[in-house]
Amino acid sequence: MAHFNLSTVCLLLVLAVTLFSLQADAACCTKYSRSEIPINLIKGFSVQTNTGWCNINAVIFLTQKGRKLCADPAKPWVMDRIQELRKRVQKIAREQHKNNDVPSPSAD
Repeated sequence: MAHFNLSTVCLLLVLAVTLFSLQADAACCTKYSRSEIPINLIKGFSVQTNTGWCNINAVIFLTQKGRKLCADPAKPWVMDRIQELRKRVQKIAREQHKNNDVPSPSAD
């Protein structure tokens, strides 16, 4: 039978707790929200694929208040929200590019 000293046992315990807490932070969607999420409440999104711990494909919308809401990527309204968010990003990028192209006044 293997013998472990106290420091080895403590190290293993700390590692186990750390792995458990990391796993808890990376929780998956297990079901979809029932209602549509208004675009004005959405700040961003991420995509969850059906692999490993996560058993469904989902779009995870991040709300202005920091909540994460799971949506079915097969629903048309979900793709509409993603398209609207992409348009917002493109608009910001165009404005940023436009602002960077403005020549600075010369100091004569």
